Amino acid sequence: MRKTALFLLISSIVFSQNQMMELSLDQAVAYGLQNNRQAKEATIDVEIARQTKNYTLSTGLPQIDVESNYNQWLNQLVTLVPSEYFGGPSGQYTPLTFGATQTFNATISLRQKIFDGSYLVAIQASKTYQNISKKAKIKTNQEVEKTILQAYLNVLLNDALVKLIEDNLKTLNQDYEKATLVYENGLIEQEILEQLQLTLAELESNLKYTLKTKSMAYEMLKVITGISMDQEIKITDSIEKLTLQRLKTVAFAEKAPVENTIEYLIAKNDLKSKSLLVKLERSKALPVLSAFVNTGYNANAESFRFFEKDQKWFQTSIFGVGVKFPLFTSFGRKANIKKALLEKEKSKNKLIELKKNKKLAINQAWNDYNFALENHKIKQKTLALAQRIEHKNQVKFFEGLASSFDFNQAKRQLYDAQVQHIESMINVVKTHKMLEIETIQITEN
Repeated sequence: MRKTALFLLISSIVFSQNQMMELSLDQAVAYGLQNNRQAKEATIDVEIARQTKNYTLSTGLPQIDVESNYNQWLNQLVTLVPSEYFGGPSGQYTPLTFGATQTFNATISLRQKIFDGSYLVAIQASKTYQNISKKAKIKTNQEVEKTILQAYLNVLLNDALVKLIEDNLKTLNQDYEKATLVYENGLIEQEILEQLQLTLAELESNLKYTLKTKSMAYEMLKVITGISMDQEIKITDSIEKLTLQRLKTVAFAEKAPVENTIEYLIAKNDLKSKSLLVKLERSKALPVLSAFVNTGYNANAESFRFFEKDQKWFQTSIFGVGVKFPLFTSFGRKANIKKALLEKEKSKNKLIELKKNKKLAINQAWNDYNFALENHKIKQKTLALAQRIEHKNQVKFFEGLASSFDFNQAKRQLYDAQVQHIESMINVVKTHKMLEIETIQITEN
């Protein structure tokens, strides 16, 4: 079901090399999980683990080998035979060569393990390794999702800041035009115009910087999601929309069981793998029992005529059972078992420590999210207040009841409140996702 949803999200992205790619936050995450380098490597690691398990299983199944050899004596082996066997004088030897100058043989061998304690443990270990790789992929995807979220929010932040500065510049230019008319009528001093010019210059400088930062934010999003740098992208979500979604619902359990989080399951599998390592070292003290069957055909000739019909082939067959018993290893096995037990103890301590740290991390994520919600409410009120103050000072300024300092101060307060309000929305979305990832429950299989 999850894969189907992922496919639909990716399929809904409309783009080509010469066409705009439209990306919502969910689409960016879905695309990134398929194309991000770390996510792809995690998928490959899962497949490597599966093939490792398959290979381990195969080593305990029948192994069949076929071998053939062709030999030609360039100089045959000479054997000295007493001459008296052929009626010659006693004490002398006659040099003789035996066999044909060319031989050809073909052999098929069947080998099968009957009992091997190490093999049984290796099967368990390969399954655990595969499970660890799957959990590691989930963890990697979570980290990739965090990175994509941060990159997407950076794009939204810079988009919002650019629009905010442009709106402020437009408003300030209108104020400057009004102030110029007032100045021409001799109602305000030139210094007031100069102060407005300074504020305009400062905003224009901020706009240039923010535009560059915005461009870099888009490039970073492309890199993280695996999108081509030449591809034009369009962000379809807004900060307001994402924030509103997070304010409406919180589908997390406040008492999320630590035992079902991905970090705990990874540490648990690590402990299991260390326990299997202890079993492996102990299993090496058990005997290894195996059997084999070999059958083959041999042919001899003075010339290469092995594939002619009248060539004679002689069959050979052998069956055997072997047992290997490790009698003495100069205490090496004992040292390895002790080492494996110590590694298991370390893993057990890490699991206990991780459980404590994970509880703290979940509590911290809740605190961060609740603080973000409260801070957002405060920034909304602050923004409304700053807007009222700025409006009042603007009216007073053009009526000659407020100084240029008060007017500029109110403008700056409004701008700061607008920026802080945007940042508070970004923080709500960010902490919501962090809380979701920290508390997500994984089903062990």
